[in-house]
Amino acid sequence: MLCEKCHTKLKKDGSNGIWQAWDCPKCHRVYATHDTSGELTISSEEIERRIEKAGLNSDKYAKFTRDAFREDWQPGVIREVQNRGDQGCYFYGPTGLGKTHLAVAYARDKIEQGKQAGVIETRSLAHLFAMAASFSDDKRQAQYELDRLQRLDMVVLDELGAMESRDEAAIRKDLSSWMDGLKGELWVTAQKKPEGLAEDKRLSRRDVSRIVGRVKMIEFVGKDRRLK
Repeated sequence: MLCEKCHTKLKKDGSNGIWQAWDCPKCHRVYATHDTSGELTISSEEIERRIEKAGLNSDKYAKFTRDAFREDWQPGVIREVQNRGDQGCYFYGPTGLGKTHLAVAYARDKIEQGKQAGVIETRSLAHLFAMAASFSDDKRQAQYELDRLQRLDMVVLDELGAMESRDEAAIRKDLSSWMDGLKGELWVTAQKKPEGLAEDKRLSRRDVSRIVGRVKMIEFVGKDRRLK
């Protein structure tokens, strides 16, 4: 068996009679196999490491879990997500309705299933685009992070359109080509549909085409729950 990250042959690292532990001697990721099924799974320690790496333990996202999302907040939305096929989702609607909450909760689920997921705010993505195109000392690190996000099984692009005017140029210039390199699902949260953001000059028509081709559009309706 090989490590899913660096493809190094895994080394046995003990057994408790039910689970066989495995360790990657190169990158030190920890895996486990069930002694009956032999199926390779990700250890709880590795899951926690991935959740931390994805930023899901931050103050903003730590409480966003599936259990904490009440389906009566947005009736029918969970069913629409489950019927999305192999697409990602584009959650749009007014602020405070749970769009980011649900997208982050699904990213957390993806990690717990042994996959790789991440969340990034649009303004942060714009900053990475600008740094990767600069001559600063941060250029290499910014490009590394952009490439890492592209390799994930799921990426949540949070608050699309919520950016300052200085960020719009970077998004319009580089977003489409970056999306073309995504290996996994794209999930987006925004207050408007892509076409509306294009009318506001926050996205290009090419961006709209790329996004629409990758996601299922799901509208969130109602009033800001945080004001209740």
